[in-house]
Amino acid sequence: RITMEVPDREGELAKVAQAIADQGGYIAACGTFASDDPTRWGLVLKVRNVSRDQLTDALEQIQDEKLLDVRES
Repeated sequence: RITMEVPDREGELAKVAQAIADQGGYIAACGTFASDDPTRWGLVLKVRNVSRDQLTDALEQIQDEKLLDVRES
């Protein structure tokens, strides 16, 4: 499971989904939540078929997005 904070603008979820797909993973569940910053929103994803290290490395490369937490279940 990953928790991120992403800019509130068009295409941000697509960037995350593409980064996950590029690593061979897929999104099994998705949720959002309000951020303290009105220009950003929180994103929680359950991701499968990709290692934690691969996932972390890929998501940290996306500009303006902040990886808050990565947990293995």
